[in-house]
Amino acid sequence: MSFLPSDRPVVLFSADHPQNLTLEDGATATFYCKPIGNPPTLLTIKWKFNGNDINGESCSNCESLTLTKAAVTQADAGWYSCTGTNSLGEGPPARAQLLIKQAPTINYFPQSKYTVNETNNVTMVCRATGVPPPTITWFKTGNSKELAYGEQYLIVNTTGSDDGTYTCMAKNELGQDSSEITLNVQMILTNGYDRSPSTRLRLGL
Repeated sequence: MSFLPSDRPVVLFSADHPQNLTLEDGATATFYCKPIGNPPTLLTIKWKFNGNDINGESCSNCESLTLTKAAVTQADAGWYSCTGTNSLGEGPPARAQLLIKQAPTINYFPQSKYTVNETNNVTMVCRATGVPPPTITWFKTGNSKELAYGEQYLIVNTTGSDDGTYTCMAKNELGQDSSEITLNVQMILTNGYDRSPSTRLRLGL
C-alpha cells in the first residue's frame, strides 16, 4: 500500500479498528488498534478514555496496541480511542464505545395521575434507562393483556371503560422495573344518561 508523504497515522481497515462492546459487569474488555502512517518509523500509539490519556497505555516504535481492562464496572463505560503519531503529527482517533449491561430503571415519569374528559385524547408517558435498551410495555393493572409498546401510550377518544390504573413495565435481559399510572376519565352526561362509547383507537408510540 502506498501513502502520500503527508500521511499521518490512520486506522484504515475494520479489522484494525477497535470494536464497540456491550459487556456484563465484571467482564474483561479488550480493544485492538493498528494505525498505519508514512513515515512509519517512530510511530507512537496511545489510548484515551473519554478524551483523556490513559496512564501507561501507550507505546513507541510499535505497529499496534491492545488495551485490556479487567473486571469492568459502570465507571468504565464510555468512549475509548486510539491515535497514532509520527513525525508529521497525530492522526485522527479510532473510537469504540463500551457499554456495561444494567437492569432497567424507570427514570422519567412526569405524572402518576391523568384526568381527561370523555372523548378527549390522553398520552401517558414513561421512560427508562438500561443496557440493552429496555422494552417498555403498557398494561391495565390486573390484566395481562399488552396494550401498547413504547415510551408513550396514546388513547384516542377516551370513554369510561378507559378509567383505571395502568402499569408501565420496562424490561431487558437483566430484569425489569414498573410504575403505575392512574387515568381518571370524567364522563359526559347527555339528558341524564351516560354518552354511548364511540369507536376508539389505541396507539403505542
